[in-house]
Amino acid sequence: MLPSWPDLHVEQDSSASSEQAAGGQGFGDVALVGGGGSGKDETTQLLARLLSPTAGTLRLGGASADDLPEAVTGRRLAYVGPAAYMFSTTVRDNLLYGVKHLPLREAEHDEETAALTQKWLTESEIAGNSTDDLNANWVDYAAAGVADDDTLLARIFETLKMVTLDGDIYQLGLRGTIDPAIQPELAEKFLKARTEFHTRLTDPEILEWRFPVILDSFEIRRGSGGAGKHRGGDGVIRRVKFREQMTASMLSGHRIIPPYGMKGGAEGQVGHNYVQRVDGSVTEQGGTGSTEVYDGDVYVIETPGGGGYGTP
Repeated sequence: MLPSWPDLHVEQDSSASSEQAAGGQGFGDVALVGGGGSGKDETTQLLARLLSPTAGTLRLGGASADDLPEAVTGRRLAYVGPAAYMFSTTVRDNLLYGVKHLPLREAEHDEETAALTQKWLTESEIAGNSTDDLNANWVDYAAAGVADDDTLLARIFETLKMVTLDGDIYQLGLRGTIDPAIQPELAEKFLKARTEFHTRLTDPEILEWRFPVILDSFEIRRGSGGAGKHRGGDGVIRRVKFREQMTASMLSGHRIIPPYGMKGGAEGQVGHNYVQRVDGSVTEQGGTGSTEVYDGDVYVIETPGGGGYGTP
């Protein structure tokens, strides 16, 4: 029986038939309807055992909720409130929180960590605390509908895409940091990926396969390097033609202040960004910013030249 609040109403899905109920399929969807202060929020939190009743007893399946361990209720009840909350751990741990109830597979320890774990277990037994290993694998694969870590990872990606959070998690990962001392193998992979990324940026085939654009031309910007005993290196000119409407964003430097020369060498030329519109007009672009481009527009990027070294 639900608590009695005057402004709280229970609405049941009328599409659920009595045959469904008799067959153990439940009564369909149930909504608790009410205004602010009606008790709807408190009721759902009581059912999820996030609140305890100040009087009376909450019974679930004929048993007192206070007598049911979280290992039981956690498999059958979930509360999704209006506010998002992330525990202070990894995104993966947050996503898998609902399928972690018991340590199901022992953790693999080296000699040092095994000794520390055994010491911790001994102290826990003496103190009367839980001896469940926090480093063990607690994930219930069966509850998640998977067989192993590989299929679990695929299910995580599938779920994130289903709720349109895949892009947010991707961006979160790009902004994150890792400690190479703790994760040396992952750090090495990132360094290799960075090298490969910079290499492939110069491949027209990759650019044109990834985006609806054509690399119209890519050439050296002759004379852009500063004069000197050793002349500064020339920049490049890249002309990118768009095949459909897009938003083009630019992040570049030395568009106002030229690269300086040294020991009497001259400055290099500043870079220049602009869009040649399909109607023949030209739209100047700054060093950073975004602009709308359309089918047939060409974004021209002229990179700065290097400063010269030594008196010419």
